Amino acid sequence: PTPLKKVVARITGSDPALRESYLLLTAHYDHTGINPRAEGDRINNGANDDASGVATGLSIAAAFSRSPQRPKRTVVFLMYFGEEKGLVGSRFYAKHPIFPLAQTIANLNFEHMGRTDDNEGDRSGKLTTTGYTYTTLTDTLIEAGKQTGTEAWMHERNSDSFFGSSDNQALADAGVPAITICVSYIFPDYHRVGD
Repeated sequence: PTPLKKVVARITGSDPALRESYLLLTAHYDHTGINPRAEGDRINNGANDDASGVATGLSIAAAFSRSPQRPKRTVVFLMYFGEEKGLVGSRFYAKHPIFPLAQTIANLNFEHMGRTDDNEGDRSGKLTTTGYTYTTLTDTLIEAGKQTGTEAWMHERNSDSFFGSSDNQALADAGVPAITICVSYIFPDYHRVGD
């Protein structure tokens, strides 16, 4: 067996009454490995799925670390391995949490954040989520989108079908409100060498 690692960082909340409650910002850093049928470079690097999610989490962490004002709640940045192999890292975390799940208010998972060329059309200026109607977290996303000129929208089919195949599912199963935020669900070289 190969030992797998999670990458974890936190920014402790500034409010004494709220700092023991946690917001998880997550992504996965694995992809699908080597394509034996491809020619030339056969590595499925996963730039959009999901290095873009990891880059989003790291960018948010960097922005928080530079801000003179800390968030009131503790924000946890967690990068998993094993999403592509059945949510291995997130399922392990849900069973062995570092921070109490009962005090974890939400999980925002990031995937497919770097590309707007969805197979169904351009997604510039748009965000969507898995499980769009499963929680009120999307209400916050809609309001934030209005403030930044980003449209939050629901994909009628993919919102539900992708909910169970992304790391948000493991936290939702454990009782934490959890969604995955993405720009595009399926893009031209999804799970292929070109990504």
